[in-house]
Amino acid sequence: YTLRTLFPYTTLFRSFDSGNQTFNTQVQNNKPIPNLEKQILISERKKMNQCGDKIELIAINPNWSITTRQYASYLNASILFYNSNYSAATKIYTVLTNVEDTWLKETSQYMLIRTSLNSAYATGVDKYGDVYLDNINQNLLKQFLDNINAYLKAYPNGQYVASARGFMRRGFWLSKRDRKSVV
Repeated sequence: YTLRTLFPYTTLFRSFDSGNQTFNTQVQNNKPIPNLEKQILISERKKMNQCGDKIELIAINPNWSITTRQYASYLNASILFYNSNYSAATKIYTVLTNVEDTWLKETSQYMLIRTSLNSAYATGVDKYGDVYLDNINQNLLKQFLDNINAYLKAYPNGQYVASARGFMRRGFWLSKRDRKSVV
């Protein structure tokens, strides 16, 4: 089972529409991406707007510009994320946190939060969708909280600060701590 099949109404897919708009705007305004490659990226992002079936990875053309390949890699990481392949998504997002493109860099750092949350959460969910907090993998939970702190430190005024702080509350719940017990 994947989280997608267990939780058809999960928050995992709520960001599809806004993510699509944001991605398209970033691509359209990105001068290093040639126009034909912009069209390809936007078309590939549009294919992700399905929630239910496995989404196919994008074949990255080595002749594309570096920036286009990075954006295509971001899409592949997001496809892996939505397909519940969190370890592979994490590897790509981690690499993208070191690129020059500021949007890709910040957004990839943020996606490490979401990826590690879903990875940790999945360890506590049984096949019926019930959550058992005692079963949550504590190493994955620590990684999730570390990713939030890394994001907030790197981007104290970032575009995802409110969301990151909201995820912190979820981390407290998953770790069975209330906010007051955390210094």
